[in-house]
Amino acid sequence: MTTPDRSTFRSRRPRVNAIVALIIAVAGLALGALFLGVTERDDAVLWPAVAFLVLGLVSAVIGILGFRVARGGEGAAALAAPIRVLSVLAFVIGAGGAVLGVASGVSQGSFAAVSVGFLPFLLSLSIMLQGALLYGAAEHSA
Repeated sequence: MTTPDRSTFRSRRPRVNAIVALIIAVAGLALGALFLGVTERDDAVLWPAVAFLVLGLVSAVIGILGFRVARGGEGAAALAAPIRVLSVLAFVIGAGGAVLGVASGVSQGSFAAVSVGFLPFLLSLSIMLQGALLYGAAEHSA
């Protein structure tokens, strides 16, 4: 009986992670559209809304690349670098959206913007997790 290699953090079922990334994308786009509608009453919620929309698009691209990794083949290993870049980009966008949301909420006195400001960061962490699992799967397919 062989022991599994624990040197890489990867998914054994990349198709599931790709589906989860697409579900996160739909949630991010829906939240972004919802909070864009709220900006009529509270302008401070604009930055988290924009962050949600961009995170939704990044997660959709990660999900699409995840399906290509799940398919396997020769090109799966080449997708590791774009997935890594998109995962880091998701973190940067989530952290930036959170900082801008909290800062705009504090400067305008909007408690709603301060509380919503943290949500893009949480969404970006879940996107990063899916990206990391798909990155490991792509690296392992080489």
